[in-house]
Amino acid sequence: MSKKEKIYAWSLAGLFVLLVLIEYLQPKPLDWSRTYKKEDKIPYGDYLLYNMLETFDKDINLLSINKSYFELEDSDSLLTNSNNTNFLFIGDDFRPDDIDTEILLKQVANGATAFIVAKSYNYLFSDTLTFTVNRNFYFESEDKSEEDKKNQEEKVDINLTNVELAKVGGYTFDLGITDFYFSSFDSSSYYVLGTNQDNNANFISRKWGKGRIYLHSNPLIFTNYYMMSNDGSEYISSTLSYLPKGTILWDEYNKGVKIEPQTPLRFILSQPSLKWAWFLALFLMVMWMLFQSKRKQKKIRLVTPPENTSLEFVETISQLYFQQKQHHQLVHKKVKLFRDFLRRKYFIRPELSREETIKKLEMQTGLSEKELEEVFNLIDVLEKKQAVSESELLMLEEQTNKLSF
Repeated sequence: MSKKEKIYAWSLAGLFVLLVLIEYLQPKPLDWSRTYKKEDKIPYGDYLLYNMLETFDKDINLLSINKSYFELEDSDSLLTNSNNTNFLFIGDDFRPDDIDTEILLKQVANGATAFIVAKSYNYLFSDTLTFTVNRNFYFESEDKSEEDKKNQEEKVDINLTNVELAKVGGYTFDLGITDFYFSSFDSSSYYVLGTNQDNNANFISRKWGKGRIYLHSNPLIFTNYYMMSNDGSEYISSTLSYLPKGTILWDEYNKGVKIEPQTPLRFILSQPSLKWAWFLALFLMVMWMLFQSKRKQKKIRLVTPPENTSLEFVETISQLYFQQKQHHQLVHKKVKLFRDFLRRKYFIRPELSREETIKKLEMQTGLSEKELEEVFNLIDVLEKKQAVSESELLMLEEQTNKLSF
């Protein structure tokens, strides 16, 4: 490695280390994605809730499922005992397909419990259970002063209807997360278990066959962010206390969570710092290849190949014979060149008879047998003559040129 290449290498390595340090020392932005995943420790993940359920009660068997209800019923033994099975889903949208919806309702009818926390439901599920979800929209009054808007209360109180679980004054949450509520449902079939700040039902329940279905319309309440507050953790514990003892199937499948193979490259790309380091390393490697691809030797001098003077030599000799009236010698040279031409272009071997030669040339050139006989007759005559006139020499040239096209 030359001195110049070493300077390039050390400069690139220093730049790489500098960028990695800058990226590492930068404060990491908070991820506010609504994942509701059991392994996510971000504000809107469900790491704390899942671990609370796992250690809360020894009588609870918590299992995470990443299969559809159809797959569970078809190949698993988890759904054989509906009486001890609780389906728990927490996410923005609960939209299983029609087959999974029918299987879930069948399991509940056989004695299972479904606890669904979502702000949006698929049509078959909501239509079968006869309920709809709506959303409150809050608008600021134009009469309010800027100071009133600044001091506007951003916290609201929601509560549970069960006197043993209700809290005096309500459980306090952010206004935006309690917008969704159940706007219509059959009051003769449903029990209202909780209400929002506008006294609209946000937590309802009904019997379905031998089992029971619980529905809650505010999934963000059940995330890490609110588990960290006293009101949040108390409200979540009180709400989930409706779940009977038994196996809880924590539904990750209908959240759209996919279990992907954890390869080293996938892990690198999932971490912002490692991802940028990876891309920078690729960039530096490409730059290094570009530098190494530069020419490392002087340009090779262009050498002009020697000219072929054979034709000029032949022309000179021919002129010499012609000027000295040695036409007989020219005939012999011409015939020799003609036969070499036939060998190279038409692959006529010298050992072939005259008849075979004419037959082959007739097929390849399109000339008639008579025309070819004239050419070879003229050659035979001129080769035997001791003195050849200029007109005969020209006639030979004309006849042989018929095959030179």
